[in-house]
Amino acid sequence: MLALNILGRSYGELAQPLDYDQVAPPLFLWIVKAVTSVSGGSEAGLRGFSFVAGIAVLVLLWRVSRRMFSPEAAAAATLLAALSPTLIYYSAELKPYMGDAAIAVGLLSLAWTTGSAVRPRTREWILLAAGLIALGLSFTTPFVLATAGGYLMCHAARQGDRIRLLRIALIASAWLLTFLLLYLLMYRDASRGQYLQEFWTGDFFGRAGTMRQALWQFGTAITDPLPLPIGHIRMGYLLPVLLLLAAGSIRRFGWLPHLVLGSMLGLLLLASWLGFYPVDARLVLFLAPLTLMVVAAGLVASLEAVRVPGPIRGVAWLGATLACVAWTGGVHGRGPGADEGDAHAIRLAVDRPGGDAAYILPGGGPKWVFYATDWEAPEAERLRWFARHLTSGGAAFRNARVPAGLVPESTDGLSAPGDSREILAYTSGAAGNGGRPAPGWAATEVRRLIRSGHPTIWLYGGAYHERDLPDLLQELGRAGGRWAEMYRDRREVIGVVAIPRVAPE
Repeated sequence: MLALNILGRSYGELAQPLDYDQVAPPLFLWIVKAVTSVSGGSEAGLRGFSFVAGIAVLVLLWRVSRRMFSPEAAAAATLLAALSPTLIYYSAELKPYMGDAAIAVGLLSLAWTTGSAVRPRTREWILLAAGLIALGLSFTTPFVLATAGGYLMCHAARQGDRIRLLRIALIASAWLLTFLLLYLLMYRDASRGQYLQEFWTGDFFGRAGTMRQALWQFGTAITDPLPLPIGHIRMGYLLPVLLLLAAGSIRRFGWLPHLVLGSMLGLLLLASWLGFYPVDARLVLFLAPLTLMVVAAGLVASLEAVRVPGPIRGVAWLGATLACVAWTGGVHGRGPGADEGDAHAIRLAVDRPGGDAAYILPGGGPKWVFYATDWEAPEAERLRWFARHLTSGGAAFRNARVPAGLVPESTDGLSAPGDSREILAYTSGAAGNGGRPAPGWAATEVRRLIRSGHPTIWLYGGAYHERDLPDLLQELGRAGGRWAEMYRDRREVIGVVAIPRVAPE
């Protein structure tokens, strides 16, 4: 959905509220837009920013871990990051999350070296500029800058350097004013939108369930980047181990690095408690390098405490980490443009015989638009039509709540403009993954398909097809239609429907 905005909009339009209920930092959007302008809108170009950010995380994590802890802890943290399935996944995803992580660890590294510099004025101006740029690149930058500014101000106050304290205060003020300006002009309406508030309603810390459940949710999100089978380990066992590792790291390396990292966690929890920022594994990925640093430092401290020789520690580290990765099932991935999975099913339908229509189930619309569009010569009217119908409040929006019995039966409004012969399904009325289609939805859709006048229709289902397709096929069979499945996996399904001539009573 983010790709549709980037490819279908100009630079100026990317600064306006995005289609498909998407929200992303403006500089991130402009950078990806610039790359795709050169690469021709390829998937590699769209994912390029995240890929570079993933590499940058490893380099920056090594640098800051070595300064805050030790070279051995830095090597361990970098190894954990390099083998983290979560970080690997988001290094190939068109989302700003890996950029969040790279910016967080980069700003932290710059702030830490600035605090210890003998002549810090030049580094302070570099930090000022880096912070201003980062605010346009990442939504999570305010958490990092607040922590960095607080650390540097405390450091200057402890040294009794009032001039330096004043400079840091002015730098922090510039950051704050820039953030407020961006928030008022770009972020406020999107962050307070009804859809996003509903979508993330269960992810604000302390909003739903007991405090124990909230802590467990937070623990799950924070530990997700670890190269461990998190889903098979109870938080009741994992969190105490992590706390012991943190205690060992504090004992070995002192309080200061952990206070800096802990203050960032505290700011995140406060913002989530106030309803400004949800706690979800991908949204808190900027904390991943920090988590890995503390875990690595704690493990190094533990091995040092039992007097394990350095070479043996290195071998043990590598073996244990590889074993954890194998335990999680390994790192499975597929390069952009592979002839299977996401694009394969849609390409089958795009190459369908002339005259046949394509019917897109709820949840498959954005992916269909991306792969079924000729981005060298896109049809602007068609793209605007899909964006209008697939956003929250649109009739074909996959998570829209439609009361039972109110599913419209008219074929008007959900057939794409032009001669593309694309038909969007009305929402099934189910909210999210767990809902069930509204009663009568499938029968209504079958009548729509019959009235469309197409004897053969190619049906595509993306997300949630396992929820909607069975009921639809059952009603289609009752009406005398036939279904020939051509491709299916857990993400999508494609098949050909032979439509009966007469609509059932």
